Amino acid sequence: MTSGSPSESASSNTAVGQDVPCQAKTKDQMTSSTLELPSIELASQTEVGVQEEEQGKEKEEEKEKEPSTDKPEDEQLNISGLQRALIIAPVTLIYFLVMLDSSIISTAIPQITDDFDSVLDIGWYGSAYQLASSAFVPLAGKIYTFFPTKWSFLVFFAIFEMGSALCGAAQSSPMLIVGRAIAGLGGSGLMNGILTILSSILPPERLPRVMGLNVSLGQVGMACGPLIGGALTQYATWRWCFYINLPIGAAVGGLLILLRIPEVRAKPPVREVLGKAVSKMDLTGLVLLWPAAIMFFLALQWGGNRFAWGSATVIGLFVGAAAMFAIFLAWEYSRGDDALLPFSMLRVRVIYSASATMFFFMGAMFLQHYYLPIYFQAVKGDDPFMSGVHILPTIISQVILAMSAGALIQKLGYYLPWALSGTALDTIAYGLYSTLSPTTPVGNWIGYQILGGVGNGAAASSVRVQSPT
Repeated sequence: MTSGSPSESASSNTAVGQDVPCQAKTKDQMTSSTLELPSIELASQTEVGVQEEEQGKEKEEEKEKEPSTDKPEDEQLNISGLQRALIIAPVTLIYFLVMLDSSIISTAIPQITDDFDSVLDIGWYGSAYQLASSAFVPLAGKIYTFFPTKWSFLVFFAIFEMGSALCGAAQSSPMLIVGRAIAGLGGSGLMNGILTILSSILPPERLPRVMGLNVSLGQVGMACGPLIGGALTQYATWRWCFYINLPIGAAVGGLLILLRIPEVRAKPPVREVLGKAVSKMDLTGLVLLWPAAIMFFLALQWGGNRFAWGSATVIGLFVGAAAMFAIFLAWEYSRGDDALLPFSMLRVRVIYSASATMFFFMGAMFLQHYYLPIYFQAVKGDDPFMSGVHILPTIISQVILAMSAGALIQKLGYYLPWALSGTALDTIAYGLYSTLSPTTPVGNWIGYQILGGVGNGAAASSVRVQSPT
């Protein structure tokens, strides 16, 4: 370093002069100072080590709190094409069964209400399934986060099968409704599980294509449900609308038990993570959500049937549902990312827009699936099978559009035009459905159904495929 200016030298000397009294040490003091250095260094190293250890623990906790999505490359890449096919086939068939179950009951409802004398319970036969399924979907996602994917999936599938068996054996309307709720509880975990399993065996670039195929086949199941349900009700019994899941489920479940399904990320043994998993599942949020949902559905079910819409009972149920839902949202906000409904996730545009679209779209589509068969049977005088046949325009158009739209979305990468055009066509079709009467010409209701089926297939494929992409 070169020498500085005189002023700099002066200031430097002044600084040195100020430090001189501190530096003037005796030999003993220097020795003492030297002896103290190692202990100071050791203390510093100890403090640094403690800090690093604490930081490491914090990082581990953060990782546990937000599980890593890194895939075990050795497990994923070492799976052969045959093994992948053997895993994809049964989980796709299960998805088909779940979607079939959501609509197969529609053509059987008139016969069920005749057997149980339960016309006022029509809404519950579909709502009980959807209520249980939607309420447990967030909890199911957390279960897959902490517990083995394969066995979690099989447990949910067993619950779904138990619900189907209970529905088939139902001796009363309440028993059937409980069975539908149990089946919905199992179905809630199957949707999450299918995506988790496919993510564990497929590279990211192939996942959207396979998910598109999955969605298309699910649309086939949902669309064919009324026709299959009508045939079973007419030529066997409506109970086989539920029993049909049992033999197929036994074969598929048995195959999955024998297969090795890799994990998306390494998971500790169940006994080590059980306590922590329960604390992270936000059971309080679930307890707050359920009363809100039940009161809301009761108000919709009883309004205009058992009680007037302006009655204290219906208004009280709506107010209670709103209050409980507000408490639920406040609790979820306080939980942060550990909540059943993380607010950070809802800030993502694709997620909140797709969720809102599906909320309104599925509500309208199920009205079509449930009430068109009732129209054909109660108004047109069809038997269950013919009511299913008369829904073929919806089935065919929906299946064609679901499969073609899914393929084109994967190829072109644009899903928004399909979502907008599909929901627009649905809006027109549902408006036309409101004009149906005993004298509506055949050509009219066929055209309405084609319009609605095209809209259903385009919209459903676009909204469901955009999530994994």
